[in-house]
Amino acid sequence: MLSMSVSGSNIGPIVVFLHAAGISRWMWHDITPQLPAVTHVLPDLPGHGESSSISWQSITRSAELVWAELDNAFDQAEMEKRGIHLVGISLGSYVGLAMLAARPKAVSSAVFSGMHAEKMKNAALIKMFAWVMAPFTRLPFMAKQSARMFGLAGEDVNTFAREARKTGLSAIRKTIAQVIDYVLPANLNAITTRILFVAGSKEHETILRSLNVLAANIKYGQAAIAPDLGHGWAGQDPELFAKTVEAHQTASALPQKLRVILEV
Repeated sequence: MLSMSVSGSNIGPIVVFLHAAGISRWMWHDITPQLPAVTHVLPDLPGHGESSSISWQSITRSAELVWAELDNAFDQAEMEKRGIHLVGISLGSYVGLAMLAARPKAVSSAVFSGMHAEKMKNAALIKMFAWVMAPFTRLPFMAKQSARMFGLAGEDVNTFAREARKTGLSAIRKTIAQVIDYVLPANLNAITTRILFVAGSKEHETILRSLNVLAANIKYGQAAIAPDLGHGWAGQDPELFAKTVEAHQTASALPQKLRVILEV
C-alpha cells in the first residue's frame, strides 16, 4: 500500500495531489493551506517518500495503486457525491493522465503541469546521461539545486533535499526513462473530464509545444501558460498555482496572470 495523507475539509471536493519525480508529497506544503475548502489527498508515489519501499514499476501501475488507495479511503458513493479532482506536476501529471485513462468518467476535473506529448529529440542519449547522473541527484548539492528550481528558499531547500534522498535510485532511473519514452494513452477520446494542461513560459520547448497537442486530444481540454515561470512554477508562485487549481476545480475563470492558449 502507498503512503498517503488526507487533510483539509471533511466534506469538500476530493483533490488528489500527485508530486514530481525525486521528491514526495511534501512538495505541496505551500499549496494545500491555500485550499481549505477541499479535501487534500497526498500520496507518495512508489519509490518516493514514505512509499520508497514499494518499487516503481510503471506509470500505469502507479496510477492503479493510487486508485486502490482512493478506493480504500472513500466509498464509491462518497467519491461520486464529492467529486474527484486531480492535480499533477511533472511525473504526477503522467500518473494522473493514466488514472483518467483507467477510469475515464470517474474524475470531475484535472490540472496537469509540465508534461509532454511529443517524441523527445536525442531520447537515447538523454536516457544514457540520466542513467549515469541518477546517483548524483540525491546528493545534497544537486537536490538543493532542484529545490531552487522549484522556487524554494531558506529551510525549505534543506527539507526538499532531505525528502529527495528518500527516493530510490531505481525509481529515479525508471521514471526518467519512462517519461522520455512516454506515449499518450490510446483512449483519450473517452475522457470527458475537464482538463487544464499548463506550463511555465520558461519550460522546455517540447513541453510548451505539447500543451495544444494534449488539450486538443481531450474533449474538454484547455491549455494555458504561466508567464515568466519555469518547470517548478508551483513553488515559484504557489499563490498563482493554488488559485489556478481552485478556479479550474470550480469551473471559474482562470487567474488573469495565466495566458490561455486553447479554450475548451
